[in-house]
Amino acid sequence: LRTSLCRMADLGQLEILELAPGAVIQDAGRPGYRRYGVTRGGAMDAYALAEGQALLGSGPDAAALELYALGGSFRCTGNLRIAASGGEMEFWVNGAAASWRKTIDLADGDLLRIGRSRQGVLGYLHLQGGIDSPTALGSRSTHLSSYLGWSPSAGDVLRPLSDFCGKHQAVIAESDYFRRRVIRVVDGPQTCLFSAKDRDALVSSDFVVSAKRDRMGIRLESETCRFDASAGLTLASDAIMPGDIQVSGDGIATVLMADSQPVGGYPRIANVITADQHVLAQFQPGTVFRFKRVSHDEAVAALKIFGRLIAGLPERVEPANRDPGTIPDLLAYSMISGVVAGDEHDED
Repeated sequence: LRTSLCRMADLGQLEILELAPGAVIQDAGRPGYRRYGVTRGGAMDAYALAEGQALLGSGPDAAALELYALGGSFRCTGNLRIAASGGEMEFWVNGAAASWRKTIDLADGDLLRIGRSRQGVLGYLHLQGGIDSPTALGSRSTHLSSYLGWSPSAGDVLRPLSDFCGKHQAVIAESDYFRRRVIRVVDGPQTCLFSAKDRDALVSSDFVVSAKRDRMGIRLESETCRFDASAGLTLASDAIMPGDIQVSGDGIATVLMADSQPVGGYPRIANVITADQHVLAQFQPGTVFRFKRVSHDEAVAALKIFGRLIAGLPERVEPANRDPGTIPDLLAYSMISGVVAGDEHDED
């Protein structure tokens, strides 16, 4: 049996053999710099980032490798504990299927492979203590267009920031947000520039996630809804935020995401509430969904609930292999699959 207590002397690392496009290092981002023209960035799915941190007992600043739709191949050197969270992807260790949302101990020479997305779009690969990478403006998050952070590629090595990974394997249950198909929005300062017809269409039309999406924004398609963007002809550029639903000159809506620019000139018809942005981020291209308008008070309440969910994730982490002697509700578990009389093989 492999040891589950990592020691400094044999602390491992992952060599990247293959890595799909779009893979970047992300943590919680760099807040407070938008006034200087620097986007916050950070993980597109903040909940998934916190899941992996909870599984490995890492702090809230720990960075992970964010994978978009495809993963890559890695070789372990030494002993290392990892975990994967977010949208579930094909996952193998030495050719054998491995579990998502569960800690895994790798030994020297082990081969890790992450394939295509099965659920959601964004998966996260975590190392104990987070991934060791350069910091810029207080964050390890990669922002490609600003050349901030580190963008790993084949031949690079991912190193953990901690040598301690705990005594027991851990697992966390999947959240239900991957099945949601309603995204809540609030009115913004430019909503009034759109007609009542457009405002009603926003919450009464079906929208489809386009394949034209990245960390800056998600372009939406609709067979029945095209907005009037004439307000943008005289609109001065001003500050924008992730979640803003901007309407371009062709009447098409795009939801701005984590790496959106700090200033823009397109009119915004509404804003996706912070508590739902990670849900939208995980929608695969072709996903059909609807918007629901809520009040600002409801949006604030939802954000508080979302914050409590993230804060409570460490309490949802359970040992992967539970000791029957420590399970308080042991009798609630079915531990046998059948009953025999004992004389089935006796002679007549």
